Amino acid sequence: MIEVKDLADIPEKYHADYVEVEKDGAKIYQHKDFVTVVGAMKRKGEERDALANELKGFKSQEAAKQAEAEKKALEKLKAEGKIDEILADSEKRHGETIKQFEERIAKRDAVVIKKARDAVVSELSTLATEVGAKAFKKLISERVDYDPETDKYSFKDEDGGATSLDLAGFKADVLKSPTYAAMLKAQASSGGFGTNASTGGGAAKTTGNLGGDRKQRAAELAKRFPELASK
Repeated sequence: MIEVKDLADIPEKYHADYVEVEKDGAKIYQHKDFVTVVGAMKRKGEERDALANELKGFKSQEAAKQAEAEKKALEKLKAEGKIDEILADSEKRHGETIKQFEERIAKRDAVVIKKARDAVVSELSTLATEVGAKAFKKLISERVDYDPETDKYSFKDEDGGATSLDLAGFKADVLKSPTYAAMLKAQASSGGFGTNASTGGGAAKTTGNLGGDRKQRAAELAKRFPELASK
């Protein structure tokens, strides 16, 4: 789990993997790896904000320089009949410089978004069997979005449509969906739910509707998802 309200909700052997944090005015516990990722994303967000402010100042300075340069050029070359050519060239060079700066910000945002998505996909991939993990992670990643502007996750339905699900709701939706049933481990009765929930106690067992040994299950997954088998 990425976060829990009380350490009693998880086995004692995992308590050391969680740290206490404050969220929405309440104290909760988050997995230390997730906290590290969130911290990195926040730092990236601060860098992005600094770049945005720098860009505003840059645009302002460039605009002042541009106006002064155009004024002098107009005064000097008005009689030569080259005003249109000078203004067109200046505008082109100014626009290209700003575009390069904005592209740099967009690339940084892309890195932040990928790390945020990977963190959630990695957490959810623990639900999958060893054989089904590759297909499961690819399908799940297509349903996870992250907005660095708001620092919020959003989750799509299986058709790519928007939903109001939070992480817990998304996980529940995945567990009950027949689309992923063949890729999932059995969920223990102490906390499992969905199409693969176990009715007995003890360790989780691999289940699904594939049958056969590991090689046979891998072959069946490759047949169902040929685009993954080719990668």
